[in-house]
Amino acid sequence: MKYDYKEIGKRLREKRVSLKIELKDIVENIKIFEEYLIAIEEGELQNLPSDVYYNLFVRTYAKEMEIDVKKLFDETYLGGSYNEDESKEKHVDEPVNTSDSASSTYTSP
Repeated sequence: MKYDYKEIGKRLREKRVSLKIELKDIVENIKIFEEYLIAIEEGELQNLPSDVYYNLFVRTYAKEMEIDVKKLFDETYLGGSYNEDESKEKHVDEPVNTSDSASSTYTSP
């Protein structure tokens, strides 16, 4: 899935600034390294350990800023393997059911 990482970072930074909260205070509250929060605010995904960490850190940061995480991701979605119809029915945090593909059995010829 692809998101507008710069826009996500911009929204987080704007909210933090509007609340007059210093980045160091966010670091203290959510226990994420300052350099990672800077990377998020600048939309520099490559400066984070992985996509998984990006997702987790953004969710944590957004919740701290009282930003609706699902709405943030929905509004900044650019394309990829995402199904827009499903997004209206499923919450972003819900795990994907992979049991159908895992239940296939292999029989040797």
